Amino acid sequence: MAKITGGEVKYGRTLKTGDFENKRVDVALSFTVDDGEDHAPILQAAAKEAHDKAHAMLGIKQVPSETVKLLEEPKALEAALKSKPGPKPKHDPLAKVELTPEGEDLGFDEDAEASQPEISDAALSTAMNRKVAVLKDKHQGAAPKLIKELINTFVEPPKKAHDIPQKLRGEFLKKLEALT
Repeated sequence: MAKITGGEVKYGRTLKTGDFENKRVDVALSFTVDDGEDHAPILQAAAKEAHDKAHAMLGIKQVPSETVKLLEEPKALEAALKSKPGPKPKHDPLAKVELTPEGEDLGFDEDAEASQPEISDAALSTAMNRKVAVLKDKHQGAAPKLIKELINTFVEPPKKAHDIPQKLRGEFLKKLEALT
């Protein structure tokens, strides 16, 4: 087994301070190990010291050691989350909400055009193509003409299906489905 008697730990960090500005710090620490001493804890301590010195020089806040332990050990993190309740909100968003008595009319009409979902041009096109496929068996080449006549009842010719206003598209799709 190899015997380590000393060494050097180097740590470098660059911090962006502006659009075209950076601050760079390089820390190099030397260490020695006495005969018969384990090198691992000394190496860990030197690495941590280099890291902490570089961050201090850059003004980076140190993370508390208990937080580091929680991040390294998932079971400890889970236990800490269960034992500590989260912060209480400073402001309760529902504190000033007034509830209306049941049965009172609030003026909301779920059938109003604003509450109807928007029907896209692609959805209209898909519905018309499917209907043409269904009507082809019965009407053969006349199926597209039937759909065109239906479109003309909603918009002035030579306008097309994409010109149908949003508020009329739901009704158009119902009548399209009813075509036989």
